[in-house]
Amino acid sequence: MKQKSLRDNYILNILYQILAMIVPFITIPYVARVLKVEQMGIYNYVFSVANIFINFIVNGTEQYGLREIAYRPNEKKENTKLLIELTLGKLILFLILTIPYIIISFLYNYEYRYIYIIHIVLLFSYAIDISWFYKGQEEFKKIVTRNITIKLLSVICIFLFVKSSKDFYRYAILMVGSTLIGNITLFLGISVYTTKIKIKEIKISKIKEHINPCIIFFIPILASNIYAYLDKILLGIFSIEMEVAYYSQAEKIVKMVLGVITALEVVLLPRISYYVKNKEYKIMSTYLYKTLQFIFFIGIPLIFGMIFISPYFIPLFLGAEYNKCILNVKILSFLILIIGIASITGGSVMIPIGKQKKYNLIIIGGSILNGILNIFFIPYFKSYGASVATICAESFITISILISLKKYLNIFTILKENYQYLIASIFMFLILKSLSRVFYSDIESLFFIITIGGISYFSLLLLIKDSMTLDILSFIKTKIIKSI
Repeated sequence: MKQKSLRDNYILNILYQILAMIVPFITIPYVARVLKVEQMGIYNYVFSVANIFINFIVNGTEQYGLREIAYRPNEKKENTKLLIELTLGKLILFLILTIPYIIISFLYNYEYRYIYIIHIVLLFSYAIDISWFYKGQEEFKKIVTRNITIKLLSVICIFLFVKSSKDFYRYAILMVGSTLIGNITLFLGISVYTTKIKIKEIKISKIKEHINPCIIFFIPILASNIYAYLDKILLGIFSIEMEVAYYSQAEKIVKMVLGVITALEVVLLPRISYYVKNKEYKIMSTYLYKTLQFIFFIGIPLIFGMIFISPYFIPLFLGAEYNKCILNVKILSFLILIIGIASITGGSVMIPIGKQKKYNLIIIGGSILNGILNIFFIPYFKSYGASVATICAESFITISILISLKKYLNIFTILKENYQYLIASIFMFLILKSLSRVFYSDIESLFFIITIGGISYFSLLLLIKDSMTLDILSFIKTKIIKSI
């Protein structure tokens, strides 16, 4: 296997994640002002329900398919058959599950029926999604190029066609339509990695053979996604649409920032699978420790930064009517580190090393905990209760994963090697706090907050000669010298 550079693949994913962060900074303030808070609550509610069905359609095929491709990247015929078999399986599930989806939309949420119908396109989009095939080949350039192009086109379309609250359905069509077009475009370059297969070589019995391994991958994905969307569904049941919007918008803001870290997971999984297959566990552990150091290096200052900047950022970004999002953002900001660690050590490591069942139990346990806490907290604390429940559940999952991987990762070693980032982040926060009187909810203040925060954080790390900071500076210096 000719391995692609992890650094190059990560940089590609980071470029996309940066774009994914910038785009919402442009679109969310616009959409939040053009559409009503209640409309955004309805959209996020229906989107959450649709994603439950999407999970059953995808049912672990992405993770299973990615792993199988990573095991044998150069076996074109077998990989082509796998691609066809998994895609046909998903299309069959799409046809079956569309029926109960439509029944639910008309029986229980009749007033939202048109939004439900529009989201059938989203269900189909995921049924034909083959991005996992490229990920298994470590061909992230094609995926990133596709994502960037579709993302930019969707932004242009939002500004062109969504002008008022009357364009609510048009907004929904644009959102699901962009996903469909993006997934269709991936078929255009697939012939390079596949070969011709006779129809008679594709048998239903082979599709059935994939069911059990897909289910093994599916259990943790379903559990984690159910509680990822369950909080919004329960908010819609026990509260009002506005509370769904407050929580959803806060979550979107945090997830935008989190994308910088979780981009590592996509890059790491095929490589970890390769090392496990070849029993190169020491190399795997080295990659993990270095990756976790980077997560602490980026994650901790982002948490402190989000906590400080949210009172200035939310009124400017979403408008005064979304001020209730401020505390939600502060609470959910801890997900940056919690999910960041779990995304690298969970599915990326536990599945390849054969700890799938234990990983399933951890995710299921976290999902149950999240559901119970939501039921107790939401009726009393609304969206704040959902935020706290999410933090508790994700913390349980991350701690449990680290304990399960004690053979490969030592928790105390991780903390000992990364405590300096907490100290530097506290220093940064205190510097910003001392200047808080001169900041306002405007672009200039946000610019100064980010600049001063970044300078204070990196200055202290340079002063103590932090290895990660020195490595990054050395990498940048090398790139500059080569370009001259």
